[in-house]
Amino acid sequence: RPKTPRFEEKLVIPANAAHVYTECARIWNPIHTNKDVALKAGLPDVILHGTAHLSKAIDRIVNRLGGADPRRVKAVSCGAFGANVLMPSTVTLRVLSFAEGMVHFDLLNQQGQQAIRDGLVIFHPPSSKV
Repeated sequence: RPKTPRFEEKLVIPANAAHVYTECARIWNPIHTNKDVALKAGLPDVILHGTAHLSKAIDRIVNRLGGADPRRVKAVSCGAFGANVLMPSTVTLRVLSFAEGMVHFDLLNQQGQQAIRDGLVIFHPPSSKV
């Protein structure tokens, strides 16, 4: 994969993102919503769920490269979740390559650290019946 991203896009993470995601995804872990628990766990503050910022990245990739059609998504993978994403903040989606329906990407937190490493979205061809 090239070292220079094919494109970058800023994604805004609002202050209430973890609370909304917790309730919608039904994933309850107090490090995402309770500052005292997060601090006791050694975190700098409450953090956004890895799957929440992964879903934000996939949404942008589908809208920009997949014809805004989520039915075209054949597979998604995340090599690793890394650096924490705090709220509110602005993260950077970097599409590293896009060829033959495969999108390699990463996501940087506001401090420029990789929150997602080795992300991959694979699309069905636009003409396939999905």
